[in-house]
Amino acid sequence: MRTRRDCRRHSEAIALHPHLFSSQRSLSVEVFFSSRRQIHFYIYLSTSLSPREQKLSEITGKKYSLPSESQWEYACRTGTTTPFYFGETITSELVNYNGNYPYGDSPKGEYRQETTDVGIFPPNSFGLYDMHGNVWKWCQDVWHDNYEGAPTDRSAWETGGDSNGRALRGGSWNLNSRYCRCAGRNYIDADLFSIIWGFRIVLPVSRS
Repeated sequence: MRTRRDCRRHSEAIALHPHLFSSQRSLSVEVFFSSRRQIHFYIYLSTSLSPREQKLSEITGKKYSLPSESQWEYACRTGTTTPFYFGETITSELVNYNGNYPYGDSPKGEYRQETTDVGIFPPNSFGLYDMHGNVWKWCQDVWHDNYEGAPTDRSAWETGGDSNGRALRGGSWNLNSRYCRCAGRNYIDADLFSIIWGFRIVLPVSRS
């Protein structure tokens, strides 16, 4: 288990060497703008996003935030009820995870030991890439062990629970496949940093 000091030292090293895995590739530890105008901020930051949200809002005139757990799972599942939006299982040809630990009866696969370029794996039916694996994605919710008493409007659950911890979803490149499930959950203290955590931001849109 990494200590806070270990994580902070690691984040300092990343700040000095932002291209941890490669100096030539567009890995998902960098800001990546896809052809669908999705913004992927897979960088080493905590969930204290307010200054960045405010700055981005100043530039664009729009409000951005982390997704709630409910929003994240809705975007991941895209209406499916299976463990993964691909179906009942995944392989390392579809998702970046530790292929030494396959899901169910699936065969072992590749363990890349790093993040991968956004867009090399198939997206879900909403056109979203890497909702399974690559890096854990921060959510706005504080950590609760279960959903009893959770908001019913898909908003973030920011009362009660463990106020020091924030929810993480999606799994990562260094962990086994079960963490990559649509329903897979994890949490960590919100002021820690790691090369396996990242986030996406949500932009509300009008129905009109």
